[in-house]
Amino acid sequence: MLARTFITWEHDGTSRNQRPQRMAMANEAGETRSVTYEYTSYNNVHVLKEFGFADELLRRTETDYETGSGWTNQRLLHLPKSVKVFDERMSPPLLTARTAYDYDTETLVQRPGITMHDGNTDAYRGNVTQIKRYADASAVAGLEVDTLTYDIAGNVVTATADCCRQKAFTYSPDFYYAYVTEEARGDARQLTTSANSDFNTGLLRSATDENYQTTTIHYYPENLRHYSDGAA
Repeated sequence: MLARTFITWEHDGTSRNQRPQRMAMANEAGETRSVTYEYTSYNNVHVLKEFGFADELLRRTETDYETGSGWTNQRLLHLPKSVKVFDERMSPPLLTARTAYDYDTETLVQRPGITMHDGNTDAYRGNVTQIKRYADASAVAGLEVDTLTYDIAGNVVTATADCCRQKAFTYSPDFYYAYVTEEARGDARQLTTSANSDFNTGLLRSATDENYQTTTIHYYPENLRHYSDGAA
């Protein structure tokens, strides 16, 4: 027997929006494991339960979503606010992972010259600006915070990773801020790479690494497959 997947469907109470309620996966040996889904009022997966071959509950993932009116009034209905993962094999279930998200807490960077955009820097956009993780989820200890900032075009301008490592992204007005032209990273943003893209297609034309070695990229016009001349 080949591996097979069986999906049980339900609707959200309106008889319009169909959504999976249970998914069962049978392997070549006929053993079946499954996943069940529970939803919020906006059809977001709130509780996901994973079951083993003996139909025993192995893991539970609970996701809460941003419900503030500033976001829901903009129809931003699917923004995770917190995600918790529980090991159901333990008694009581052990919280093994916890992640929290904040949105639109940082000021947007203006980009003069862009057309067809909302220049209101106070608008709710659904940009993830903080991600909080815990080394010890069950004890709510070992907090690590990653912070991101954006411009009004939705581009990530700065980002921190693992608390203190930093990244900064530069977008040139020559490309109407559509493509990253420089990336700086490191504890003090001391490592810099740059890139030049084709204005019309966005295809990468050249890249310079941290050691100032430049690679030029060419494309076959018939299929846009690329080849490079290597670093120089």
